[in-house]
Amino acid sequence: RIRRAARHCQDIVLGVLDRAREDYHADGAGACSIGEAVDGALELCRAGMGDRGVAINSEVPGRLPAVRAGSVDLMRVFQNLLWNARDAMPEGGLVVIGAHLVPGSVPAEVEAWVEDSGPGIPPEMMGALFKPFSTTKKAHGGTGLGLYLCREILAKNGGSIAAEAGRNG
Repeated sequence: RIRRAARHCQDIVLGVLDRAREDYHADGAGACSIGEAVDGALELCRAGMGDRGVAINSEVPGRLPAVRAGSVDLMRVFQNLLWNARDAMPEGGLVVIGAHLVPGSVPAEVEAWVEDSGPGIPPEMMGALFKPFSTTKKAHGGTGLGLYLCREILAKNGGSIAAEAGRNG
């Protein structure tokens, strides 16, 4: 697990360096399984979740079509969303991560989501969530780059990301 986490960190650093050199292109990204990307993110995040009293339910079926994205990129997106969900629940709670085939989509589209039982996103933050340096975590070290990078990664691969206020906010 430590070697796999170290390789993941190396991939992240190399990805940041590629972007800094402006020679990163999506054309070679290939295709990957959402399930495998979610499993990889869960493996990296699970210990940090349990230590904070956060339970995780995965509702990702095993048989979804591959999506056009690099597996490291997609795993990074899910890892970031899982950490945000954890941070939204300092007293613990439940995170549900799921995916499904969008009914009637041609070509086939896959939709994934991460939902938590936290207090919800403050309404005044909704418009700025995916902008760089926009954070609600100023008090405990958030940079405000996580959701921005998620949006950039997904857009580079032909995907998108959105947020909505849940049941709690």
